[in-house]
This record gives sequence, C-alpha cells and structure tokens, in this order.
Amino acid sequence: MLLNDRQRELLAEVEARRQVTVERLSQVLYASPATIRRDLALLSENGYLQRVRGGAVYNMDETADPPLLLRMNRDVKEKASVARVAGRLLQDGMTLFLDSSTTAAHLCPEIACHRGMTIITNNMRVFTGLLDAPGVRTILCGGEVYLGAYTFSQNGLEMVHGYYVDLLFFSCAGLSAENQISDKEERVVAMKQAMLQNSARKVLLCTGSKVGAATCCRLCGLEVPDRVICDTDSAGLRELFPEEKLIIAGKD
Repeated sequence: MLLNDRQRELLAEVEARRQVTVERLSQVLYASPATIRRDLALLSENGYLQRVRGGAVYNMDETADPPLLLRMNRDVKEKASVARVAGRLLQDGMTLFLDSSTTAAHLCPEIACHRGMTIITNNMRVFTGLLDAPGVRTILCGGEVYLGAYTFSQNGLEMVHGYYVDLLFFSCAGLSAENQISDKEERVVAMKQAMLQNSARKVLLCTGSKVGAATCCRLCGLEVPDRVICDTDSAGLRELFPEEKLIIAGKD
C-alpha cells in the first residue's frame, strides 16, 4: 500500500505528536472530518497507527524498526532523489551488495538499466523488484523473513562472507557524532557489517532526517563510507563528513 500526500502528512503529524484528534488533523490538512476518519481507518487497518475515540495515537516501539509499510512511505521523494544520483556510480558488469533499507530498494530502476549485473541482497523489495530485469542476476540471502522486509540467518551471514563485491549501497537509521552510523536492529546491523567487510567500496545513502539521530546499535564509524549521498545539505551533515565524501542529491 502506497500513501497519497495527505495520508503521509497525516501520519507525520501523528508520529510527531504521538496523539492527535480528528479535529486537529482536519484543520492542519484542510480536509473534512469524514475524509480524516476514512484515512485513519485505512492507516489503522494497515498497521501504521492505532485508532482511539476522536483521533489516533502513534504506538510504535522507538527501539525497533518501524513496519515496512511505514518506512516505504517515509521520505519517498527524498529517497528516490538519492537513488537517482547513486545510479550514476553503476557500471555494467558490477557485483553489488544492497542492504535491507527501503532507500536501497529505490535503486532497482537504476540497476535495471544496466547489463551483466549481479546483486546480492537480503532485501525482499530489491529481490522482487529485479526479478524481471533483463541482464540482472539477483541472489537473495536465505533465512527467516522479518517485518516483511528482509531475511536473516547464520547461513545468510556466511553466504555474504563468501563474496567480495565491487560496491555496497547501504543506509542507516541514525548519523551522529556520539554513535556514528547506527541502526535499530541487531540482525540488521550484523548483516550490514558483513557486507561492509566484503565490499571494495561503500556508499552510504541517507536522507536529511537521519542527521543528528543516534539509534541503539552502532553500525560503523563515520570514516567507513567512501561516499555519502544525502538529499539535503546541512551544517550537521558537514560536521560529520569531509566535503570530498559528500554528494548532495538536491543540488543536482
């Protein structure tokens, strides 16, 4: 399920305030109460939020990754912009790791334009997105499927260690001086660290919303990525990375 602009704004309001009324949402979004109630019902049915009398509450576990549907619809335009710029680093015949992030999944159209590519991933959206791409060989790391989004197992980790690839595209949940490059799930971090260890070049894909955030599981140091592609420039981003590493998608 993909959300329209109003539903994304509604969800952002609920996430920011944690509890919000139909009346407020109607005023903020310039929509009728009946429209807001229909949106809330749809979002509740799909696990984005919890309906309560007169409104809705945001009840996600702050230490865990949000559901796939929520992440898919967060910063969609920004992630697509980052992926388009990242696509310029691709060349025919490359072997790539793509991590479990929704940002990495936005690379599928860019990859599909090339030939002789081999993609190794634990990202279910990447795997399904490239199934019909001619000239692209996609290898899914085995294991249990978590959150409907990614696979993980010890065998999957060992599988990653059996490859050495040209390029890794990865994302994160937080970028900060305190916890460096971080994420929210130990399984996610373990797989990304395995990919980092077995990649000739590492490219971090991020949106401006990640800058300044410090999440519970440290992934790697700020020095690890060879390039960092972000949708927006900011003083906070430049405090973390030297200018020669940065590519600002929004400047293109």
